[in-house]
Amino acid sequence: NGSGAGYQRPIKIHGIYRVPLNLHVTPTLAIALEWAAVRDGGAEWRSGPALNALIRELVATNVISLMASTYSDHVLPYFTPAFNRHNVELASETLERIYGANINSNSVFWAPERVLDGDVFGKITNMGFRYTLVDQNTHVFNWFGRTVALGDDGYRINRINGLNTIVIN
Repeated sequence: NGSGAGYQRPIKIHGIYRVPLNLHVTPTLAIALEWAAVRDGGAEWRSGPALNALIRELVATNVISLMASTYSDHVLPYFTPAFNRHNVELASETLERIYGANINSNSVFWAPERVLDGDVFGKITNMGFRYTLVDQNTHVFNWFGRTVALGDDGYRINRINGLNTIVIN
């Protein structure tokens, strides 16, 4: 219908109803949005800078909490802890500059592709984060079985390898 799609609709809805939203945006995407300006007379919903401004506004009013991220979603096991730490620091600085976001140890860390095991949990913890996401069907089911995945543990924050894991489906 020409009204736009993608990120802008759910972000606007959360802004209208003031419903909190945890959002993962890599700095690569955030910077690309800055370059995606519309020409005069173009549809506003196509404007990357306008979307970034809306995200910035909703971060400032605590409607949106940005998730901690690597710069471009590289998969953690294939890189050294030092590289991962530096990459996440650069990502956090970039998200702070563009959105005014305060990425800290209370932020949920977005594990790229949710490639998770004991090594990755350790890397996330060593970068100072206390929370990440796990998939109910991929992780909880495979690690702990169907009964656990479909029971209470499949619908709450669990502590796995010293990290608080938020189950998503």
